[in-house]
Amino acid sequence: MSTSDELTAEKALAMTYTDYVACEKIVSAPLPVAFEKFHDYVWLKGGGLGPESWTTLVAPGEDKSLVGETRSAAGIMHEKILRTIPNHEIMYSVVAGPFPVNNHLGIVTFTPEGENATKIVWGVKFTPKLGMGLPVKGLIKSVFTLFLYNFEKHLTAKSSEPAMASPTEVADAESQTFTSSTSVERIVSAPVPVAFQKFREVVWLRNAGVGPASWTHIVQDGEGDLHVGEIRKAGGVTEEKILRVVPNELIVYSVIKGPIPVHNHMGSVIFTPEGNDKTKITWTVKYTPVMGMDLAFKGLIQSFFPVFLNRLDAELTKSS
Repeated sequence: MSTSDELTAEKALAMTYTDYVACEKIVSAPLPVAFEKFHDYVWLKGGGLGPESWTTLVAPGEDKSLVGETRSAAGIMHEKILRTIPNHEIMYSVVAGPFPVNNHLGIVTFTPEGENATKIVWGVKFTPKLGMGLPVKGLIKSVFTLFLYNFEKHLTAKSSEPAMASPTEVADAESQTFTSSTSVERIVSAPVPVAFQKFREVVWLRNAGVGPASWTHIVQDGEGDLHVGEIRKAGGVTEEKILRVVPNELIVYSVIKGPIPVHNHMGSVIFTPEGNDKTKITWTVKYTPVMGMDLAFKGLIQSFFPVFLNRLDAELTKSS
């Protein structure tokens, strides 16, 4: 990946790319407004995914063209604007950060759809590192879909929306209607009691090291050793509450606040012995998505949960 100082639009266009992924959405704003607000809300403020402080301007661009403007995205990647066509295109590239690609080029195009709507197509060309093609493509598709969903909400918002209702009892959560579900499984290298304890320490309390440590912390203590009622801030974005715990068998929780595109949500983590020294972890999420957001939300879970469980197993293997 080229450094921020070296990369230009001409060099980026001349690179070789093996993969491509794109998302599109028609948003409720005329072309000039959509273009300006996209730069302001998505590029400069992070598009509603995490606190605005995660996304900061590292280097200003050239006057109104914005060329050269570099942002720190989610606190971990630097992205640089390489070219703009006012009201029609923003071209940029990841120039630093832990993104598993060798070459990367993002192009956002804006096309009028009548007088009061704009079609946005957000595409990325990239060359993934070995074995990372499908995970990168899935991650981009899921995250960009959420960005554009949040952008449409931002454009049409008349006032701030209330936080998601908080289910205070398991019965309340389980009585909700769920129209979708998705699961991730992994066999980890530890007996059930150790895996159960380490899941709390590594995944629940530290978000498995995904993002800075300050992003994930306890905002409300739970009861006793089982921590029922405990609420954590996860990744600086959502608040999740433990609803029920069966020691060494089950953890049930729910997202009670945050910018995720679902109406109802309930997660369960089941621990099953696999012989004497291994544990199968089955992590399932039931939810009712906002219209059109099922695949995006499912893709986000399928991208991140395996990373959490892989890092848990790595830590268990290291300490065994």
